[in-house]
Amino acid sequence: MDTPGASRTFFFGGIDAAPSATQAADDGAIVTLRGIDRRPASIARESVATETDFQLDYVFARRMRSADVAVWAGMIHKYHRQFGFASIVMDPHGGGAFFQAELRKHKATVDGLESTVVPLITRDDGTVLDGLAILSMMRLRDPGIQRVWPSLLGDDVLKANCHREFKRAVDLRLLGCPKPTGEWRREEVAGWTEDERFSTRWLDLGRKQLGKISVATGADGLQVFTSRGVQKFLTRGHDDFAMAMIYAYIAFLVWLRMDGPQEAAEGVSGSNWRSFASG
Repeated sequence: MDTPGASRTFFFGGIDAAPSATQAADDGAIVTLRGIDRRPASIARESVATETDFQLDYVFARRMRSADVAVWAGMIHKYHRQFGFASIVMDPHGGGAFFQAELRKHKATVDGLESTVVPLITRDDGTVLDGLAILSMMRLRDPGIQRVWPSLLGDDVLKANCHREFKRAVDLRLLGCPKPTGEWRREEVAGWTEDERFSTRWLDLGRKQLGKISVATGADGLQVFTSRGVQKFLTRGHDDFAMAMIYAYIAFLVWLRMDGPQEAAEGVSGSNWRSFASG
């Protein structure tokens, strides 16, 4: 008998780093979104998946402070080992370009030890033949981003589409989050790892940051548009976890459009991570 989701679980990474013009220390956030294909396996093999076929939950978040690109890359590889990301979207600004160069290397320091790793590369990177092409940079020329939005005219349009697509997912109740930090009982969190405890806190913060992103308006209260007539968006305060959450959802969309469950092996399950997202 077919069982939906049990062996068809996928993980998607969103990475946002604070602005930096060098390879110096950088702050930012890493977020993981889990997607469970709810269709019976026999149907999944024969049909094209859509967003609503998946149960999507945010299950992990990590704050990075004063970390250089080597530390960032090691941390990304660490969590790729844990989750087995099917797709990652990263902000190209800040330290993104430096991270991209570091992630294509075959060596990384993971948990304090120099390790051999599989390079994580973009789909248009032909310089590393044995790399895993799951990385997308949030920019117009990225092949994954182009598959989601084929004919965008500028970065302002990309940003607006990104926010609109995420809002659509929220409005459709496609995305789940852990309950607020203060609502967990002591017996529920007993035995949790440090990463698990902090994930609920950071995702709670990300949810609050998302609530502070709005359409920009002028002094007259009217919406503000770019020269292309595209809505501008305004963030009040920090938005690192909010953007990482948005990027993780875009990573899911990139995978769905480019690869998807039809191309994935049966039994994909990147992690035994605690299933607390809908609690």
